Amino acid sequence: MGLRYERVLAKALPMAKHGQWFEFEDKYGRGFCQVDLMLEMPRGILILEAKYTWVPEGHCQIEGLYSPVVEMALGKPCKGMVVCKKLIPGMPRELEIVSDLESGARALASGNRVVLHWLGNCQLLVDYNKLSKAA
Repeated sequence: MGLRYERVLAKALPMAKHGQWFEFEDKYGRGFCQVDLMLEMPRGILILEAKYTWVPEGHCQIEGLYSPVVEMALGKPCKGMVVCKKLIPGMPRELEIVSDLESGARALASGNRVVLHWLGNCQLLVDYNKLSKAA
């Protein structure tokens, strides 16, 4: 169900790069990672990590792997949010849960960890120009 959700998300954001692979080298040696979705914005890259059900590891993947690798590879600042269909009881209160990309971009700009709660059955992005200004 998770891969299906990711594909639906990618279809809803045709301007996003889907499934981009990166090769990197760190203290452990050579490695590879694949970012679910990336949106190029005027001020940097917005990474979207698709999860059918929210898990804290999504934020760790963005912050500990994808953002540093993408920033180094593309030479642009990166921020990311987890996009999920199902929320779970007991999610940390410091998470900012939003229902649209524009609100999520504003929350990221404020330094918050963001979860975009998207059910997959409604339009995700109304105006790319508004999102560009927020991100």
